[in-house]
Amino acid sequence: MGIVQTEEKQYNVLVPRHESIRKGLTFERMYKLLLVTDNEQVIAAFKGITSWSLLGYKEPRIASDIETAFDTLSRHHADGIFIALRDGGNGRFIERMNERPLTPIIIEHEDTTTSQVTRDLEQLSQVLNRTHADYSNDRYSEGEMMQLCRHEYFRRLLSGAEKSEENAMRTMLMLRSRMDPKAPCIIMELIMPEDEGYLQGKWAYGADRLEVAMRNIFGAEKDGMRVLISVIDEQRMFLVACPMIGQKQAVDTDTMLSLVREHAAAGIEHVRDFLGIDLHIASEEIRPSLMSFTYKGV
Repeated sequence: MGIVQTEEKQYNVLVPRHESIRKGLTFERMYKLLLVTDNEQVIAAFKGITSWSLLGYKEPRIASDIETAFDTLSRHHADGIFIALRDGGNGRFIERMNERPLTPIIIEHEDTTTSQVTRDLEQLSQVLNRTHADYSNDRYSEGEMMQLCRHEYFRRLLSGAEKSEENAMRTMLMLRSRMDPKAPCIIMELIMPEDEGYLQGKWAYGADRLEVAMRNIFGAEKDGMRVLISVIDEQRMFLVACPMIGQKQAVDTDTMLSLVREHAAAGIEHVRDFLGIDLHIASEEIRPSLMSFTYKGV
């Protein structure tokens, strides 16, 4: 059975309590939703779903404006939130949701359909099934599991497997990433000498475990930027730094690059001292935004 380790803990990644939503199973738990919209067509699309229990959800509560939404959230739990507000309401709602950083948010188009809503519910289920799963006798927080989901998605983004910029934006919001998807970012490739590959004895635990070790060393929030590292495969390892949402970017991209170089150098020294792996920066690049990784990746 496959094991994914995050930080110092291990998670069994195979399906826990929930199976495919199309199998008509009885769910041990049904997730609770909040729909925030002032659009009748969006409401109609949600009303078109007639089998909420078979999807693993309770029928959502509906709020027509931001204040009503937060009043509802103060009295009723929501595992996930769908929003479709006019006149910039989506942005204002998301900004206020910073106080609830673990609740997935999905933006619906004003002309959405019941079929689209069903697909979005399927995608949301994949996240909720991970963040609410009981993987062992130990207790793991939603925050730890959400962080793992984000790391897995960024690996997909950097590898070029994400083909849609719109889907990338929606997924980052659903996973509550704090990285600004539209801001310039720094990408660095880190490599080991060919004769020191971990498959040749320096590191015998595979790419997943290597990434966990590297995340513990390189992962950071520094000078208003989020820094993460992703091991794409056994040959490629990338460090990414991006301004966080809501942070005023007080430095230009050249200064950002200088800060990231300093952070990378400290991490490389730590890896050499504690893991015995000699990393080097093979390349570095300033990208216009994280969305530049859609289609072609790094």
